[in-house]
Amino acid sequence: MAGTAQASPVSARRIVLDGRVQGVGFRPFVYRLARTHHLSGWVYNDAGSVYVQAEGQTPELNRFADELITRAPPLARPHLVSNEAASLEACTEFQ
Repeated sequence: MAGTAQASPVSARRIVLDGRVQGVGFRPFVYRLARTHHLSGWVYNDAGSVYVQAEGQTPELNRFADELITRAPPLARPHLVSNEAASLEACTEFQ
């Protein structure tokens, strides 16, 4: 149909961060940021690292990944370990 904008395809990213990400409100920050970008997925931490599965439109995923570093809480000092394409888990919300 002419003039109809199509949404970008949904894709998934698996992001791992380390650095100062424990005890500084980083997981709640990730949750709020994901909701701001209309992403679904999850976040958890284990042994000093934070793991994120984010699913949504590619432009939003890219902005989200950038902002995990540039908009981190004041006491956090995240370092990006990896940001790779992942399989969709069909998450319906961000947890």
